[in-house]
Amino acid sequence: MKRNEAADALKGANQDLRRLANDLKASRQSATKNRKLMLAILSCFDLADHTYRPSISFSAYGGRVSSTIEKLDGFKDPKLVRLLSALIEMGTSEEKTNDSPEYLNRDYRLKIPAPMGEIEVCIYAYAKEDNPTCRKILKSVSHRVVEDKTYDMVCD
Repeated sequence: MKRNEAADALKGANQDLRRLANDLKASRQSATKNRKLMLAILSCFDLADHTYRPSISFSAYGGRVSSTIEKLDGFKDPKLVRLLSALIEMGTSEEKTNDSPEYLNRDYRLKIPAPMGEIEVCIYAYAKEDNPTCRKILKSVSHRVVEDKTYDMVCD
């Protein structure tokens, strides 16, 4: 390697290290500034109820809280309604849902503006099969023909 190439490689490595240090510093600042909001979000969860399993992650631009809640008496179950109402009262910038009827599942995605970026809250709600308000109904059945090819390798 020539002297100029080595100097350029070293300069590039130093720039990468500075960029990583700045990202780490930004992530630390974000976590500190967003900590109060994250604690407020977590206070919406009844952590004594072990059907909640929240997890938390931070990034330089916000954070994420997600939780799976199973065995609900439908999607109007009081504990789910209380949780979503408390989160929405914090002021959401975006609210989305996605249904998976085959699993009696509804995913709720909320975005809450934070001092540094935003915090995404994802609630994965599953209703009991025998819940009184929600059921899955067979809509259609389809049959597919799949062609599978298998090969052998022959070498001379």
